[in-house]
Amino acid sequence: VERFDYENALSAEEMAEKIESGSVLNIAVDSDTLWDMNDHIPGEMGQDKYTDHWITVTGVDRNADGSIAGFKIVDSGGGETYADLEKYERMCFGEEGREMIDPTCIAVSKKPEFTETPEINNTPEIPAEISSVNDISEKDVLNADKNYEDMLNLSREYKLGVEKFDDSQVKDVNPNLIRDVQWTDDNKFWDMHGNNKEFYMDLANNARELREDLALNPELSKNPEALNAYIDSKGPEMRTAYDAYLNPDVKNPVKVYEYNGTYMLDGDGRHRIEAAKIVDMPIQVKVVGRYYDKSK
Repeated sequence: VERFDYENALSAEEMAEKIESGSVLNIAVDSDTLWDMNDHIPGEMGQDKYTDHWITVTGVDRNADGSIAGFKIVDSGGGETYADLEKYERMCFGEEGREMIDPTCIAVSKKPEFTETPEINNTPEIPAEISSVNDISEKDVLNADKNYEDMLNLSREYKLGVEKFDDSQVKDVNPNLIRDVQWTDDNKFWDMHGNNKEFYMDLANNARELREDLALNPELSKNPEALNAYIDSKGPEMRTAYDAYLNPDVKNPVKVYEYNGTYMLDGDGRHRIEAAKIVDMPIQVKVVGRYYDKSK
């Protein structure tokens, strides 16, 4: 995994070369431009802005003279599948009078083939009420990687179907089985949104403590009034942790699409997912739809 951002951001041509060499790209973009909702007139002075959405770029189309015509993309938020070069550059870098502050590209290359090895459990002992998410077999991880690669291949061949559910399903999943989440463990990742790694780790540890309490007192989950009173009695930090990780009615849940038992992130939640892995805790998600092979 390679990260290119800010002053080290890749140009469109450099991104195309990465794709043609076998990489898949996760790109931060301006959603208004992606979804044709950008009302800024190029050349007029506007306010620079941060990117607010991630897409996966799986292919590049070139003209007869070798210049870039456009890019094939996977957009779980709006369902876009293609962006011509002009639109692609505007949503990645902005335009005259209004630029993107944080252009970011994460290039993911294929992992080498692995033979199955004996499972090793290096996780610390934790209460039996919460199962270890890091006690996951290498076979399950490789299967999730394969599902992710299969999905990207289907997208390249225009065979990837998307079904959005009328009623989202709230469930606990292993964060190690969520894909389309690429980053590096550095301050540039953790310091996004004005926070830091310590903030997210405190959030996750508090959520884990709440999970342990609710496992020991299951009746609380059945009584919303008693549950809210209990959480409030634990202090504002616990309320924040509950809303971030355990509240099914939160305004900004971790949303995913399911594909053959693997989950594809749709929108925000990268910091919560990574922190849940570190503290060895399942994560509550909303399954909002599924991907499938349209050719079958």
